[in-house]
Amino acid sequence: MQRTYLSDTNSDYKCLENYLSNGEFGKLPDKESHILQHDGLNNAAILEFVRQGNPEFVSLDSNNEVLNGINDLLDAHVLPTRYDAPTSFHLLDSLVATLRSTVERLGIDTKNFPLHATVPTGMINAMVVDLPCSSTPFLLFDSQLFIFCNLISKIYAQCLFPAAGTNFVSADTIKTTIANDPGISLRLTGLLDALVRNGRPGTSKPFPVDSRTVRLAHDLCRGMELFIVAHEFGHVYAGHLDTPNSSFHMSEASSEIPSSHRKEYEADYAALIFTTHALEHEHWDFWQINSSIKLFFSTLDLINRYADYITNGPNRKFTSKESETHPSNENRKKSIDIAIGELEIPAVQRNLASHHGILIEEATQLLWSSITKDKGTLGRNDPCSCGSGLKYKKCCSA
Repeated sequence: MQRTYLSDTNSDYKCLENYLSNGEFGKLPDKESHILQHDGLNNAAILEFVRQGNPEFVSLDSNNEVLNGINDLLDAHVLPTRYDAPTSFHLLDSLVATLRSTVERLGIDTKNFPLHATVPTGMINAMVVDLPCSSTPFLLFDSQLFIFCNLISKIYAQCLFPAAGTNFVSADTIKTTIANDPGISLRLTGLLDALVRNGRPGTSKPFPVDSRTVRLAHDLCRGMELFIVAHEFGHVYAGHLDTPNSSFHMSEASSEIPSSHRKEYEADYAALIFTTHALEHEHWDFWQINSSIKLFFSTLDLINRYADYITNGPNRKFTSKESETHPSNENRKKSIDIAIGELEIPAVQRNLASHHGILIEEATQLLWSSITKDKGTLGRNDPCSCGSGLKYKKCCSA
């Protein structure tokens, strides 16, 4: 089937494609990998790469349903621009469709709903942009972002899965799981190392899927991805690109908060509302929704903490810091907790959400301790603990 591009008939998408081709978004290191997916002749090679990198996963896919599904996504013939990745765009398209239907159910006008596309910036990138040559804002997401959400969700799902013979997970269960399976920490180290050193989590070493935790990993990933997409739309809805929406405000707003920080808080608040409405419509319990949002903020801190660790070593105490454009992750979490306190949530669900939120934090701390505890004892010529296969002196100690 002939592949078609919206940029050939839609002036807004043509505008975006021109910006990409003119280098306005940087060097686009993943451009070639995206374009390879456009040629159906490469499908067999791409699927073989998936098979080789995920042998345990493929063994579970006895009827080739997932692999056939990937092949169908690669064949998806309508894409926004020549820079989109077919598989990632299909995922983004599904998330945006969920968000848009949620916004409509809430009675919000979607006539000027932003357009969306994937961009090959090679980083875990999410942004809303208003290009001068376009009549509509764009929600833009890099494929690496979705790869990261997928991989980090698998790692946390392995930690948060209930112990054998029980229906619950506890801090002790998490601690035992991490201690008994050193592969979990190695996978996390490899993922963070790839992200911090070159911005591309997709270059980390593939690891097998745990068949017991597939569902939990899927839910954590979907909730986190939807919150991220809803956050970027929140900037549009709150009027951050033009005139502020007078009907949208933070109940805890303060004149002392910098304007750029206020916008992030407001986008987070909007994302909480939209994500909660969307997933409750799909019959999720609130504790599940809350867990995926808490995971998002925990991973932001993990990334920053690992970057600080690589630069300054293990002895400096890490603190969550604000930037010129963003509040600290710690303050964003506190703001979300305040907003959750204002939602009408049954007491049982609120208590469960609080419990699982604490477990996400506990898992984060235990994982951090696990990935850093042995690094100081490694010799420079020892294999690096991140699983890269390189010597420590040429990897995480570099």
